[in-house]
Amino acid sequence: MNLSNIIYKEDLKFNPDLLKREHFVQRHYEEVLFHLAEELIPPHKVILQEFFRNPNQKLSIAKNQFPYDLSLLKPSLMEHWILWSKEPLEDNQVTSFLDQWCEKKDVYAIWENADSLKSVKELYHYHFILKGESQLASSI
Repeated sequence: MNLSNIIYKEDLKFNPDLLKREHFVQRHYEEVLFHLAEELIPPHKVILQEFFRNPNQKLSIAKNQFPYDLSLLKPSLMEHWILWSKEPLEDNQVTSFLDQWCEKKDVYAIWENADSLKSVKELYHYHFILKGESQLASSI
């Protein structure tokens, strides 16, 4: 996937590289990663077990368990989700899938982190922000 620029739903100035987690979320995230490292459990194995219940399943969507702080974005009521994939996806595949999964008007932004920012490099994953509180299921 080549997302050098974020896919915008609207003409918004949004730079995902500037997003950070709140301190308590980041601390919890680091504790979980530390625990997994102590137990010699690769993070991608946990994701596969938790979000890919069927071995033939290629995609999964989940609310980010360690979301970025979105409080500075407008509107302020937003949720951070992740589309996990076992295979790389083209831009149009990501947007087409999200169009089918939720109403496109609810999508604020979609991006893929640069490799240097990825903590789970073994699985392809695409971040997306939904406007409002969703009633969507956490996995497909």
